[in-house]
Amino acid sequence: MNNILTPALFLVAGVSLFSALSHLFMGINKRRRIPHLLFGMASLMSFGYIIARAAAYNASSVEELIWLRRLDVMFICLFSLFYVGFIAAFTGFVSKLWLYLMLILTAFLIAADFLLPYGIQFSERPTLNLFELPWGEIVVDMRVNVQNPWHIIYWALIISAFSYSFYGTYFLYRQGYRKRANISFIAISIFFLFSIINTLTNHGLINFFHTSDFGFTALIFMMNIDFIFSRKREKNRLRTILNSLPFGVYAKNLNGKYVFYNRNFEKFFNIRKKLNHNLLDEDVFDSKIIRIISNNEKESMDKRSLVETEIKYKSNNKIHIYHLLHFCIPGPGTSVSGTGCIVIDLSQDREQDEELHSIRNQVWFSDRVIKADTIASSLAHELIQPLFAILANAQAGQHFISLGTAEKTEIEEILRDIVNDGKRAASVVNGLRTMLQHRDIPPESISLDKSIREILELLNSEFVQKRVAVETHMEDNLLVRAIKTQIQQVVLDLVINALNVIKPAGKARRKISIDAKVNQNEAVVSISCSGLEIRQQTSPETFESTQLSTLHSPETGLETCKTIIEAHGGRVWAGKHRGNGVTFFFSLPLARE
Repeated sequence: MNNILTPALFLVAGVSLFSALSHLFMGINKRRRIPHLLFGMASLMSFGYIIARAAAYNASSVEELIWLRRLDVMFICLFSLFYVGFIAAFTGFVSKLWLYLMLILTAFLIAADFLLPYGIQFSERPTLNLFELPWGEIVVDMRVNVQNPWHIIYWALIISAFSYSFYGTYFLYRQGYRKRANISFIAISIFFLFSIINTLTNHGLINFFHTSDFGFTALIFMMNIDFIFSRKREKNRLRTILNSLPFGVYAKNLNGKYVFYNRNFEKFFNIRKKLNHNLLDEDVFDSKIIRIISNNEKESMDKRSLVETEIKYKSNNKIHIYHLLHFCIPGPGTSVSGTGCIVIDLSQDREQDEELHSIRNQVWFSDRVIKADTIASSLAHELIQPLFAILANAQAGQHFISLGTAEKTEIEEILRDIVNDGKRAASVVNGLRTMLQHRDIPPESISLDKSIREILELLNSEFVQKRVAVETHMEDNLLVRAIKTQIQQVVLDLVINALNVIKPAGKARRKISIDAKVNQNEAVVSISCSGLEIRQQTSPETFESTQLSTLHSPETGLETCKTIIEAHGGRVWAGKHRGNGVTFFFSLPLARE
């Protein structure tokens, strides 16, 4: 019953040691390490101070008492320095001048404490007096009745530390962290109260032992509570932010267990609540997706880079498309502590893209039908010509046979003409049928020069009727990767536009030049028209939609041309032709062999 103080001091010293080790460990292994390291060192100094005090209460000689008091002065000075540093890091209030003065004062006091004959606690050699505590325990009396002048400087350091701590707490309060500031204020106030009791005890106003030893423990305990609540608030704030994100997020440790995921991740993959604490990939995905995720996580850790991929996941009888962005979570030094992933739902975007693609194809098809109607007379002429020729040759053959004067060579020539005219008519029909196809055709390798010539054959009568000469300079077998019907629609639109911008002019001869050649990694097609006069408003410098209204006809289709070519990864533009005219250009990427 009598031996209470010493075990109690060892108990509170254990609390300080535990706090020191835990914060030093967190300071080494966490990113926000400075506050933890400084508080850990302050707790370690508190542990040293309490152990030195417990030993001094049981000192067996004056010399032992003097050395133990020197140690407790050293530990309290270092505690003040580390604690002020912690307050600076914890609250954000940093006064370099104040910190430097405290550093100098601490070094000065520790040096004086070891150089003076009896330390700064005693002005003369003390006597080993015993003191009976209220509950009957006998300990060495450590009350200082005759204080050394250095003791005043020692208290100045302590008061300076308290002042900095109180002002740092006030600064924290003004920044809006009121709960944290209140806890810090209570902790410092309790320690300050115990220090005042020490002073009153030294002056004989209170017949009691020094209570500052327990003040250290109260301070450390309260600040640890603040740390715990602070971390909890930060976690809750982080969870709130992550749950408000429009995409899924998760983090896993190196053992493959999910340590965190937000609500959207739960929603995307229908995660059951009971699996929250021990969730593995096998609980969510099938073997194929697990293999993809495992490979991505390994690559992100090996290369320390972002790894992207897409997966399809069936949920509620609907296929979802998710874009995964895997990354590694760095640990201490160059190590990796886990992996994370951002999951973006692309399902709605893909549905909208498909709907837009369908609408765009419908518009392009309608445009092709309109253009076919526009050149209907030309197509009719192109078909009537070979059909009349076939009819005339067939009638001539019948006539020769009826007269009995037909020779083999004449019949063969008639049949050859019929075959050629039939092929010509079939070519016109096939070209028109191809252009009017209304089905989703994937891009393929096509001959650009051949596709252009097929359109020119369809427009042959139009050229004759408008007395326009056509010159072509195209490289043979110019292969591009495209949808043939759409590229032919572009050529048709641009050629018709070229015909429209030429003002009719009596017997004068107009000309359209079509060039197709390779330029680096793309094929460039130019369609130039020249005549006696080009309308002033039909020389667009660009294909921007704001300037398309200046063209000769609202049905020129240049906006459609721009959309089609850009969908193929190409470019389209216009410029003035040398002399008097205009040139339309478009480019397409070459097909890879």
